[in-house]
Amino acid sequence: MSSSGRVSFSAFLKKFPEVDLPVTLGEDTHLNFSRANDPLPQQMIDQYLRRPDEPPIDEFTEYIACFRSKASENFHAIVYWLGGLLDYKYILLTYNKKGQVIDESVIAGTKVVDNTLLRSVATIDEELVIYVAAGMADAKTNQFDAGSSKSFTIEVLPSGEIVSE
Repeated sequence: MSSSGRVSFSAFLKKFPEVDLPVTLGEDTHLNFSRANDPLPQQMIDQYLRRPDEPPIDEFTEYIACFRSKASENFHAIVYWLGGLLDYKYILLTYNKKGQVIDESVIAGTKVVDNTLLRSVATIDEELVIYVAAGMADAKTNQFDAGSSKSFTIEVLPSGEIVSE
């Protein structure tokens, strides 16, 4: 921590180990990351992950550092898991070299809405193209509705901007 009470961006990035892509993010992948990676200190969460307009964190909310992609000339890309009450998601964040957010996108997760489970899994390839498969299941029986499945791609541009195709 610096004398100003702020955590350096490089110290924050070190919480996210670099990985070789491709990586697939599924329903329980975060468990592997939580075993392998140190917990994120609250100061880092507040400084680098949370937006000022977000509601306060409750006792059901958990942040898990997952990984970062190999360095790009223009930006840093990290993925973290955010777990809340009946809402779990993997979030991709890009930062410029000074640690300012460029863009952010939910790329996979599970959410309960009424009696429906909304699930998505993602595979991130070497070019930072994310292939997402999403679908719905009955929350009580876990019976998957094949007719609800869809797939789409998300891409991280050389600028660090995240776009859906």
